[in-house]
Amino acid sequence: MILTGPYFPESDRAELERTAGRRTDMRTLSFLPETAPLLERADQIVAMGGYNTVMEVLSYRKRALIVPRVSPGPSSWSGPRSSLNWATLTCCIPTS
Repeated sequence: MILTGPYFPESDRAELERTAGRRTDMRTLSFLPETAPLLERADQIVAMGGYNTVMEVLSYRKRALIVPRVSPGPSSWSGPRSSLNWATLTCCIPTS
């Protein structure tokens, strides 16, 4: 399952949907009013590193790759960053 979110670039979303359409093990969604059930069932998670998302991932004790938003500013990363000291998270900080 790939949950892109409402701000994912349309051209990239279209490419993901084409790829998913050719596979039986992949689905895409652009919006989900409540993500907790999806996170709870996930084996692994790749997510942007906003505070709420990181806290939800931690609450379910899932293996996760967190990619923080760095533009227009890294403010959403300041709180979750301290979580790396005690959680099983991997962080990939983009350069642009």
